[in-house]
Amino acid sequence: MLLQNYTKSERPVHNDEDIVKVDVFLEMFKIIELDIQKALLTSKVVLGLSWKDIYLLWNTTMKNITYISVNVDDIWYPTVSICNDMSGKFSQHEGEGATVKYDGSVSLHMDGIFQTHCTINMLKYPLDEHECNITVCLGHQENIEKTMQSFSFNNLHNAEADKWEYKFAVGNVTEKEIISASVTIFAKRKFMSETLTYFIFPIMLTILNLGVYLLPAESGEKVSVAITIFLANVVYLTETAKVLGTKSLGMSMYLLYLLILTLVSGFSTLISIIGCRIAVLSTAEIDKDVILTQG
Repeated sequence: MLLQNYTKSERPVHNDEDIVKVDVFLEMFKIIELDIQKALLTSKVVLGLSWKDIYLLWNTTMKNITYISVNVDDIWYPTVSICNDMSGKFSQHEGEGATVKYDGSVSLHMDGIFQTHCTINMLKYPLDEHECNITVCLGHQENIEKTMQSFSFNNLHNAEADKWEYKFAVGNVTEKEIISASVTIFAKRKFMSETLTYFIFPIMLTILNLGVYLLPAESGEKVSVAITIFLANVVYLTETAKVLGTKSLGMSMYLLYLLILTLVSGFSTLISIIGCRIAVLSTAEIDKDVILTQG
């Protein structure tokens, strides 16, 4: 009976110039993945909307019912989206999309998995910090017919088992070209036992690079050791570059150190080859002189 004469295409206002005020609530249910190679944050969020609908009123004393559930497709509702989403959409529970109270208050909750853009900064890797945003927007409108009255955020994600530590900052509602509000997510890599491994291998390569100069050219192993260390540097540099990706604002100091270390290793290999060649020629010359002297 409530929806018998209801027109869902008509805004729930008394006058055409009135604006529908929408309260928006965003809840972070779970952060699934932070992909630094693609600069994307994958998360499951719940979006809550509430507004007043003057056409959905009834007297509770007569029917003794304070609220009902209706299909969201049967009523007017504001178009809201995650406007910086790369893929995904909100899902609504059919038949239970919206809750309507006797005073015309309508609440709607939707959930979805989204991928939003992140600003990647690998400068301090492996103690890197990144910044992601989730922005909620009202649908584009030529004339302001609805606005975001308030915006709130709640985090339910448990990051104890994650390798990232998350902090959240809630922004204000902006009313420029598009009415929007956003949550900024700051992700900092936790210092764990795994983090130590990022330092151990470069340190060992540095020591081995210096060790090449301690080997005598006459030992016969100087060149092979230098080449082996150089190839290890190249492989580790290549794999690290793949892990860090190409989305960072600036070059990682860690990657820069590995690049310099690889260049030094290559120079050491070249010096070793030349040194061993000179040692071989010197030994051959000495042997020749000895033979001539004995002859």
